[in-house]
Amino acid sequence: MTPMLIDRRKDGTTVLILIGRLDAETCTDLEPHLDAALAEKPKVIAFDLKRVEYISSAGVRLILKARNYMARLGRRVVAANASPQVKRVFAAVQNLAVDQLFDNDADLDAYLALLQADDSAAEPER
Repeated sequence: MTPMLIDRRKDGTTVLILIGRLDAETCTDLEPHLDAALAEKPKVIAFDLKRVEYISSAGVRLILKARNYMARLGRRVVAANASPQVKRVFAAVQNLAVDQLFDNDADLDAYLALLQADDSAAEPER
């Protein structure tokens, strides 16, 4: 089983639900799925880390790859539901891997709703 589920939302957000260990072995399996998700050029990539047990430098590299790609498009990468261990890893790399780290789904959804409201306000009326 691939340790990632993908939820493509109508609002243009792609949620990548990561499962288990993010290490060199699993990241090799995950990278083609991430590349496919990035190729769709979503408005936001959101990593759900609720089920992540461990993250190595390979896992951080995978998330950084998404962030760098999305930054070139002027878009964001966010994450939610990180365990204390995973939060420590992000703190060690000074949150370079994501633009924002949320504590839970509710905070992430509120942010995404605000982001969508900003997008609709910027669209010209017809």
